[in-house]
Amino acid sequence: MYLLKLRLRDGGRTLAVVNGKHPLALVDTSTFKVSAPPAPASARPGARAPTHDGGRPWIESAAIALLLLLGGAIVLARRTGPFARRARAR
Repeated sequence: MYLLKLRLRDGGRTLAVVNGKHPLALVDTSTFKVSAPPAPASARPGARAPTHDGGRPWIESAAIALLLLLGGAIVLARRTGPFARRARAR
């Protein structure tokens, strides 16, 4: 939600709730009526298909990999660290 922005359009007659470049909702500023934005060009008949693969952005993948590595390091440290040796010696 913190990435959403508000943009005025049509000389202030329409308020757009925007996520990046794509509008999520449109609000008529005189009636406060909320409506869905028009379909993007790629969803319209006759439009070209998008060229991207629609995959997850690299930053999310890197964050997940970092969390998995950190979790593995914690498990390994608990099994082979100095506290694990003292517990086995008792």
